[in-house]
Amino acid sequence: MRKYLIYPLMSLLLIVAMPTFAQVGVDCSDAKFAQTEFCQEIINNPQTADDNSIIGTLQTVINLLTVVVGVAAVIGIIIGGLQIATQSGGSKDQSGVVKGRRTILYSVVGLGVALLARTIIVFVLGRL
Repeated sequence: MRKYLIYPLMSLLLIVAMPTFAQVGVDCSDAKFAQTEFCQEIINNPQTADDNSIIGTLQTVINLLTVVVGVAAVIGIIIGGLQIATQSGGSKDQSGVVKGRRTILYSVVGLGVALLARTIIVFVLGRL
């Protein structure tokens, strides 16, 4: 079950990272590039320059990873709930309930850690 979750997530991360790898730096102080539409927009709109910087890229990646972790946490909570719901009530063996509770607990703790990490990173990037 674990490999069925890991491979699609790795593929998704690689697909999302491709535009980041394709970015090319342009020196707008060079006369050859100064008159291009890209450089003119950066000169006229400094906010665009921030979006194209490393910090802007990091913020985009952090936002994406937060969404991925959030979706994974919701899926984990659903799986834990299904484990609890499908446990037969009359049996003495309650291992399904224990597994379900642990799955839900780990999903919620993982989501909390991811949100705390995101908060710290955004705070640090805001100070740069």
